Amino acid sequence: MSPAQPTEIACLDIDKIYGLKTKSVLLNGASSAPILCTDLTSVVCAAPTCAYLSTIVEPDDMNTLSWLVTVPVQVICQNGATATVNAQAQVVATVCNPPGTTPACQLTNVKCSAGIAGGIIYATVSATAVLTTTARVKLLVPSYGYCMPTACAQPQLPCPPPPPSQCA
Repeated sequence: MSPAQPTEIACLDIDKIYGLKTKSVLLNGASSAPILCTDLTSVVCAAPTCAYLSTIVEPDDMNTLSWLVTVPVQVICQNGATATVNAQAQVVATVCNPPGTTPACQLTNVKCSAGIAGGIIYATVSATAVLTTTARVKLLVPSYGYCMPTACAQPQLPCPPPPPSQCA
């Protein structure tokens, strides 16, 4: 039995990933001034950020890109004092980066810890950096039609509206 033939050819507007690399990252930071504290009762990782820094152009569009990764680590001391320490590291990776692509960075598996010595808070963060380069492209693909649920008989789950009809 031969496979079914596509019913149409669709043009999809998507973000195509040209380069993808993951790297384990260790970030460190210390408070800039002593704090009156002997014991930490809470250590929380705040929202991480990745700031794109630079590109070193290399042959065949395999460029070396760098980001500054920052994770604010918020601590609460036993006496109620609070502080935020920015743990930072530079992440460098060589990825496919042809002209027209946009570099991006996202942190996952973020885990932070902190300690205090002599009133200075020291923060350490481990994470995985997901580094990508993407471009918006129009992709031509064979299609077998739209995905539709097989059963919409449950009254608490309404069926989605039908897809729009194709123009001739």
